[in-house]
Amino acid sequence: MLSLIIPVFNEEGAVRQCIADAQKALAQCGTDFEIIVVNDGSTDGTSLILDQLTLEHVSVVKHSTNRGNGAAIKTGIRHAHGDTIATVDADGTYPIADIPKLFKIMQESGADMVVAARRMGSENTTICNRIGKLILTRLAIHLTQMHIPDINSGLRLINRSLVEKFAHLFPDGFSTHITITLAALTNGYRVEYVATDYYERIGKSKLSTNMYGPLNFFRFLCIVGRIVLYFRPMRFFVAPSVLLCCAAIVTFIYGIVVQNDIAQMSLVLLVAGLQLACFGLLADMISRDSQKK
Repeated sequence: MLSLIIPVFNEEGAVRQCIADAQKALAQCGTDFEIIVVNDGSTDGTSLILDQLTLEHVSVVKHSTNRGNGAAIKTGIRHAHGDTIATVDADGTYPIADIPKLFKIMQESGADMVVAARRMGSENTTICNRIGKLILTRLAIHLTQMHIPDINSGLRLINRSLVEKFAHLFPDGFSTHITITLAALTNGYRVEYVATDYYERIGKSKLSTNMYGPLNFFRFLCIVGRIVLYFRPMRFFVAPSVLLCCAAIVTFIYGIVVQNDIAQMSLVLLVAGLQLACFGLLADMISRDSQKK
């Protein structure tokens, strides 16, 4: 069975069409399906729209208050019965009609996760959002040393066993998708990417409005660092360790050549660099040991 989770918060302009499109798309997948709509404490007309739904295969779960996108997805997972979990945003930005194609690729390739990777030219986002996404993606690629075309796409299909293994890492807010992407890649799971279009959202963005844009970007950076530190700690420590040791060498040479003395700062930098390297090795050993259990 294929379970599609649609987290919803104040999407009165798009949610009805989103659910209708999802029904049509999933009916073409050739398997049993269910659509789980999680109303995450909406305060506009979304709740009234969802209360009036009488569609087959569609169930609505309500949060009494707004708990966050990640919390809504986790609620959907708990109510899902399928062995394949799919997610999509309810704002009209993703081509839901692509789900049958993604499902077919997942079945044929044996992938643990199939992600709809948004084409850069099709993204109807501001330049700030594009720059933010580029920074996040480049940082994740640097830390994981893996190809990541789209780190936080909201349209994806995931094997249930993969979801359940890492569900305890999912944040209540944004971004569950960054978390599951990095967790899967750093643990050897097979992830396939399929290029897709990305449309202008219907309604107001909850992610990049006013001060929440920079705040969410900082949260995303923390998520990337936390997941890589959790699974690949040596990747996290090696760069600053090398930089400190190089700075120590430069400071040492400068002290000998210019000041005719050993600069104390070079010793401090060297010790700090070696300590970070030791922390990284220790954390890497602990991480590998814990993953074997």
